[in-house]
Amino acid sequence: MFCFKVVQRTHVFNILRKVNTKKTTSFDNIPPKLVKYGAHILCNPITHLINKCFSANAFPDVPVFKKGDVLDKETII
Repeated sequence: MFCFKVVQRTHVFNILRKVNTKKTTSFDNIPPKLVKYGAHILCNPITHLINKCFSANAFPDVPVFKKGDVLDKETII
C-alpha cells in the first residue's frame, strides 16, 4: 500500500523552475520556457491538483509516449 504525503507549493515551484527551456514543446503545445517563467503562477493549481489526487486516491489516465511520432496516437501506450 502506498502512502503519499501532501505536496508543498515550494516543492512544485522548485521543480517547475528547473524545467529545461532548451527542450522542445511536447504534444500539449506548452513551451518549456513558459512553464519555467510562469512557475510562480502555475505552482498553485498544480499543487492543488496533485494533493487532490492524493486525497481522493484517484489518478487520471495519462498516455505515456514510447517512441515514434509524438502526435501519432498509436505510439502512445
